[in-house]
Amino acid sequence: MRSLEALSAWQAAIPGPEGFWHALTEAGSGLLYFLLALYLALARGRPALGFALAAGWGAVRLLKAAFDLPRPFALAPELAYPPALAGASDPSFPSGHATLAALVGLYLARGGPAWGYLLGALWALFVGLSRVELGVHFPGDVLAGWALGALLAFLLPRRTPALWLWAPALALGLAFPHLGGPMGAAAGFLFLRKPLGPWRALAGVGLLLLLLAFLPREGPGAALVALFALFATGAVVGWGRWKPSPTSTT
Repeated sequence: MRSLEALSAWQAAIPGPEGFWHALTEAGSGLLYFLLALYLALARGRPALGFALAAGWGAVRLLKAAFDLPRPFALAPELAYPPALAGASDPSFPSGHATLAALVGLYLARGGPAWGYLLGALWALFVGLSRVELGVHFPGDVLAGWALGALLAFLLPRRTPALWLWAPALALGLAFPHLGGPMGAAAGFLFLRKPLGPWRALAGVGLLLLLLAFLPREGPGAALVALFALFATGAVVGWGRWKPSPTSTT
């Protein structure tokens, strides 16, 4: 399934304009998952999705590095949709989009009604198909991503309270890969007494994204920028809810 013939056959069988599939693949690029993970952690004290995203992303990066297989457009540029080539410079196998779509869709559906599994599966299906239609992945990359995401969705724990301080920051690293390292270690404004509630959490997510949109995310100062954005956001939305420093009893 990692052949140009298979790719051409799938593209011929997938209906709809390429612009639609490109919009869908953009929606499944990671930012939407980050927003949801960060919101759940801040508003409800549920960082498990952030941890699941970090685990899924890590598994994808390890497999990409291990196999180091080329993208289809490296062999046949005419099969690719040019706007989709941005951000597709890493190895091809497995598809990160397909992995995270299956992981998030099925992870959120666990323990719920049957329609939740259906919606999660449909989301994973369409995001995965978009990667083939746009010519940035072979069908085999997508099939492997679906399998990996589904496996992780049912293996990873649903509750991870010990990760409250850093899992959402790792989810932020998914949306801004260059900040993955510093954000994973700098969960400053998560030292809260209790969840912020929906409105404060939404304000925090919005403010953090606004700051990062105007601050540099690459170069030697990126780590300091990440720390500044995170702590500044925490100072605004978490005021009065900081945990006191632990005191020694000896």
